[in-house]
Amino acid sequence: MLDSSVITKLGVKTVARFYKKRTETLRKHPGEMVYIGNNLKNESKIDKITYTPEKMTGRIHSLVDETTNFPETEEISWINIEGVSDVKSMKILKNRFNLNSLIIADIMNTGTRPKYQSLENNLFFSLKMLRYDQEKERILSEQLSIIVFKNTLVTFQEVPGDVFDPIRENLMMKDSKIRSEKIGYLIHSILDCLVDNYISILQLLAERIEDMEELLLDHPDETVMEKLISSKKDLLYLVKSIRPAREAFKQLINEKPTEIRNYMHYFNDLFSNITHVYETVELYKELTTEQMNTYNSYMNNRLNDIMRFLTVFSVIFLPLTLVAGIYGTNFEFIPELHLRFGYLYFWIIMLTLAGLMIYIFKKKKWM
Repeated sequence: MLDSSVITKLGVKTVARFYKKRTETLRKHPGEMVYIGNNLKNESKIDKITYTPEKMTGRIHSLVDETTNFPETEEISWINIEGVSDVKSMKILKNRFNLNSLIIADIMNTGTRPKYQSLENNLFFSLKMLRYDQEKERILSEQLSIIVFKNTLVTFQEVPGDVFDPIRENLMMKDSKIRSEKIGYLIHSILDCLVDNYISILQLLAERIEDMEELLLDHPDETVMEKLISSKKDLLYLVKSIRPAREAFKQLINEKPTEIRNYMHYFNDLFSNITHVYETVELYKELTTEQMNTYNSYMNNRLNDIMRFLTVFSVIFLPLTLVAGIYGTNFEFIPELHLRFGYLYFWIIMLTLAGLMIYIFKKKKWM
């Protein structure tokens, strides 16, 4: 069976993943700009894409400084901020976008629970962007914050790399639908990419979990239990990201802000997709639990078989030990010791007793 120390160690790692390590500096008051997370960087970088049906312009990896400005235009802009740990850069962005102190604090706290808020002049989303580490077979996440203004969508991410390349590719195509639509369609595209990524990760996990079925039948050893615990941990991690995101999408649909009102059928479909993902994760959680129960049952049965064998072995040799003990005593007068065929009789008795015991055990199907 799996050693308890292994389970304890894996359990500790699970808790550590659900609560990100924090920097030593803690907030003294709500809204204070303090970075809470693991990805420390000195500078924030900006990618900006501005587009209309006729043209698209982009600015890649410019640094945030005092000259950074985002003038309002009738064109739709997507601004991606990479790195949220530098307080100086975040203060500049807070002033340029005229952001609420609590919102900028949520952006810098990478452990913020996924949510949606409708504010006076913008919409705010805090969500999780996931990726699957194939080498370590585990899910990694980073916080994605989204702020929507009249014609501008701003995304804040912790580290380089994201799941939005399909959107960028579509924006480069002159006849693409996204170029001809308003900002509501861009919001949907961003959220849809996140949900598609959840689905991709779930598919990888599903394959891994279903492969466990064969391992349980063929090689149910300690490593199988370790993999089951790892899979269960990843499923819990998915639930932690997807369930509040689903609640946020539902709140968005119920509120029907102006930006998305003409695209409600897209957002209803998006909600249906994330609900399906959430329900599927719950299904695989149950399957993993059943697999763990199956493994434990197998190991218990195996232990019972071993104990039964040892018990039968002991019971068979108990009368033999008794007979051998009697004739092995040091009494001077034991009549059987002087029989010509006493030794032969001794073995006949021993083998008869052993055979009788084996016959009884086999008849009762204890062997």
